[in-house]
Amino acid sequence: MSVLTWNDLAAREPRLVALRREVERETARGRPHYCANAAWYGTQGGTDSRGQVTSLVGWESGHPDPALRSSAAYEVVYRALYALLPGCRDCRCLA
Repeated sequence: MSVLTWNDLAAREPRLVALRREVERETARGRPHYCANAAWYGTQGGTDSRGQVTSLVGWESGHPDPALRSSAAYEVVYRALYALLPGCRDCRCLA
């Protein structure tokens, strides 16, 4: 199998594009405290983007496309989307 890219995966699973838009809307603007990990994992009122990723790609997804069920697909999507979150500000996660 060739190296998977975000574009390859998004073409195979269009819901990834919608998830990316949702992550891009996440903002720390106007908040004195912000934790990217809380947003990613859905704690403290975050969006649980990681949970949405695991439902679409990786071993747990059950996706009919074997490329999307791979750990490689999970890594590509995880890294691409997490990188879009604003950096932590005055939180206790030490990220």
